[in-house]
Amino acid sequence: MPRINDARQGIEISIFFGDHDPPYVHIYDAGQKAKVDIASGEIIEGRLSRSGYKKVTAWLDRNREFAMTKWDEFCR
Repeated sequence: MPRINDARQGIEISIFFGDHDPPYVHIYDAGQKAKVDIASGEIIEGRLSRSGYKKVTAWLDRNREFAMTKWDEFCR
């Protein structure tokens, strides 16, 4: 499960090898975990705090293309 973001950002964003559609990232933040759709930024499973969700959506806004490239590399 490669981490695709910088550890200094306070959240962990990862993609599991062989994950299935739709493309999503695994989020770990302050003991909570969730799966977040890359394209829409919606939580598709799990829970995040409001501040954790804001961190994730801000990161995706800046790195959506990178996340999709990595998802394609690891999962297709």
